[in-house]
Amino acid sequence: MSKLSEKKTAKKARQNTAAGYLGLLCTGFLAGILGGPGAFACIERAARPAQYLIVLALMLFIAVLAFQMQVIVHEGGHLLFGLLCGYRFLSFRIGSLMLIKTGEGFRIRRFTLKGTGGQCLMIPPERKRYRNGAVCYNLGGIVLNGMLSVLFLILYLLYPDMPFLSFFLFTMAFTGLFIAWTNGVPKLRMGLPNDGSNAVSVKRDEAADRALNLQLTVSAELAEGFRIRDLPKEWFLLPEDADLSDPLICGTLYLECCRYGDLHEFQEASGRIRQYLREAPGLTEIHKYEMRCDLLYYELLGECRKEEIEALCTEGLNKYRKMTSSYLSRIRLAYAYALLAEEDEQTALGLKERFDKQALKYPYSGEAQSEREYMDAALEAYRCRSGAGRTV
Repeated sequence: MSKLSEKKTAKKARQNTAAGYLGLLCTGFLAGILGGPGAFACIERAARPAQYLIVLALMLFIAVLAFQMQVIVHEGGHLLFGLLCGYRFLSFRIGSLMLIKTGEGFRIRRFTLKGTGGQCLMIPPERKRYRNGAVCYNLGGIVLNGMLSVLFLILYLLYPDMPFLSFFLFTMAFTGLFIAWTNGVPKLRMGLPNDGSNAVSVKRDEAADRALNLQLTVSAELAEGFRIRDLPKEWFLLPEDADLSDPLICGTLYLECCRYGDLHEFQEASGRIRQYLREAPGLTEIHKYEMRCDLLYYELLGECRKEEIEALCTEGLNKYRKMTSSYLSRIRLAYAYALLAEEDEQTALGLKERFDKQALKYPYSGEAQSEREYMDAALEAYRCRSGAGRTV
């Protein structure tokens, strides 16, 4: 990525952030007007200064609880509408805590995806009941948030004289509408298309609908212990007229590159990544950064040129690596960097121990196996360059 294009990306991100803060300021102002009486009523209950802190802490707890409850409602909406459309349960995640269905039954795992507070993944039906099934699945969370928010708002108006209850009811209504709004208006949020954006894409373009189904199906196969290399090559082929400005469709390109990497066809994977970074404007920033992380790994494993490594390690990529340092793929990259760029066996050993610990809680066993093989490939390359006597 050139310095100029990275500056443009950073400028656009700052503009989006500023717009987001402005939206939060406006909605917060509206919330203050509507919910202010309930909040002041709560504060008035405090008779002494020390009690103000207790009351404020309780109000903060109520606000956080309401937000988390609405996140659960949102993901529950995806689950409910998905089931109604013939989808099958795969996983349900709030924060980093995930319930996932594998070949061995239901399991509790830990998984974090930056930019998301939760996620409900469903397995699409082999034959859809109707064309708009994916649209309903994507919009289910928004609809349920909106419906319950209206209900809580009515209850808030019915019980204005009960300070803490009215504050809770208003906060539930406000946070529900806020989550519905931020997920429903089509846009990229934290580098990922939101529910509204996905719904518009699958409604407009059948290729986007197939791309979403592919992403869900791949997640299901990985949860069952399969590797992405085990999946048919035909799954990842796009029609010649595919709209490469669509983020969902471009997600297929990213998965294709992952498949070549899992086959250890690193040169092919590297070539396709560079091609898609040039030719696919619909790639999300997260996919771009993930691809560049893979390019860095392939360079470390291959020629390991200092100038190329420095060119790849831009300020933006380093920030992204730090932000996603808990990912298995990021630990693997750090391990390869420690061995092949820095020849630091001690750091590499610590990273390997961390990887082993994280892998035990990882929900996708097939992907964990792939990442372990990537680490083995890095170790083998290190031994070949440094002498067979090295052990890490």
